[in-house]
Amino acid sequence: MNINKDVEDVVKKFKQESKPMGFCCIAPVIPAKIFGKATEVTVGNDKDENGDWPYAGTAGAIEEMGAKHVIRGPEQAYVDEKNKIVTAP
Repeated sequence: MNINKDVEDVVKKFKQESKPMGFCCIAPVIPAKIFGKATEVTVGNDKDENGDWPYAGTAGAIEEMGAKHVIRGPEQAYVDEKNKIVTAP
């Protein structure tokens, strides 16, 4: 997976300047890819039971990138306080 260089530069600059960032839907893979094991994000659940989690496989990809995936419900967010990253399914 490749990330657009402009997007990657902006995300890195936000982290460098300790600015909060938010990613939803499938976008939490962006900080997972850029920062790897230093990052905790969510795309919801890691299992697609009943077809409710179309991005369930993405949770495994996030883990393979070295980041930590945190299970959250469809109306919940997760805050990686250390990195000031808010993610939601």
